[in-house]
Amino acid sequence: ATTPTTPTVSARTPAVGELVINEVLYDPADDANCDGTHNSTQDEFIELVNRTDEDLLLAGVALADVDQVRHVFGDVAVLPARSAAVIFGGGTPTAPGTPPWHCGAPPEGTWVDTASSGRLSLNNTGDTLTLYLEDGETLDSVSYTSSAAIEQSMVRWPEADATSSWTAHGELAGALGPHSPARRADGRSFTEDATTFPDTASDTGFEGSSTPEDTAAPIMAVGLILNEVMADPGDLDSNCDGVVDTVEDEYIEIVNSSEDPVDLSGATLSDEITVRHFFGDDVWLDPGHVWVVFSGGTPSFDGASPSSDSHCLVWPAHVTPSIASTGTLALNNTGDTLQLQDSTGATMIYESYGSEANHDQSLTRAPDLSDTSLVQHSRTEDTGRRLSPGTRVDGSDFVLE
Repeated sequence: ATTPTTPTVSARTPAVGELVINEVLYDPADDANCDGTHNSTQDEFIELVNRTDEDLLLAGVALADVDQVRHVFGDVAVLPARSAAVIFGGGTPTAPGTPPWHCGAPPEGTWVDTASSGRLSLNNTGDTLTLYLEDGETLDSVSYTSSAAIEQSMVRWPEADATSSWTAHGELAGALGPHSPARRADGRSFTEDATTFPDTASDTGFEGSSTPEDTAAPIMAVGLILNEVMADPGDLDSNCDGVVDTVEDEYIEIVNSSEDPVDLSGATLSDEITVRHFFGDDVWLDPGHVWVVFSGGTPSFDGASPSSDSHCLVWPAHVTPSIASTGTLALNNTGDTLQLQDSTGATMIYESYGSEANHDQSLTRAPDLSDTSLVQHSRTEDTGRRLSPGTRVDGSDFVLE
């Protein structure tokens, strides 16, 4: 997906502060370059951003780590105004337009290439990255000393600013997935205005970073509530398909407690690592209706379930089950962050939980549909249950009063 551009008269050499190292992925956990293969070396990347309103000529601009020059831009490299250049460690960067979201077509003007040296060789435990002109003048430099960005990128916040601090990509409340090559953390292009996310605490280990204030309170769109989450099913057949599976029986329950329909068309449901579920086109959640996303299996709430669990009853018509479109929710038993974002990338739900989820039961609101913190299901008033997908904690329907 290299984007060679013929130099124009208006393109000029960048000055200090105009071309910045904005995002670094040195410990990739997925197929970041979208070539169909996850490779811990080839899927590394460094993102540079032209933060000016002019085209910049990158001819001869070099990118080096502590050991050697890893990439040099050729004579025809022009980066348009407010655009990004992404250098991958290797592979064949593509944009197939299939999930995950970052594999869609990059914004117009994006420059995508692989390291001219054959690899980036980013060190997980520490490295120094330097961007400099052909004459040796340093444009930008960043150092890190520890593996703070495990399975996610580090990104400047605010973005595209050489004076910004660094934070782990997944700790930005509005970020999509573990990284966002060629785009802002919320998935938009750099030609669009930045979104203001609540900061979260992050000791990044990156030079010049700071520790933001405490984690912001959970975010919920008006009337839309993440009411229950099952990260550790244990011996429970949550989806009532007759098979106990600690992966497939994970689920997330979302309820519309408002008096108006909520548009979920094109929405995404993510954890700290990546998008786990894509909602389809023309998807609406009506008032009082419930959507339960299971990690896998064959949810069977028709009264004929082979499971003897008390929650395996006929579901009301206003409850919709679905399976994670990516094949799994992969919820972490000891702590995770869940985000629901609409088709524009705006955050509708942002919720975190900790090790309290690691007890063979779900976490739920107490009472249901409240803005209280999630608690272990067995600690609610109905202590005889450990889960209640699609219903209130006592097994009754969600009915708007």
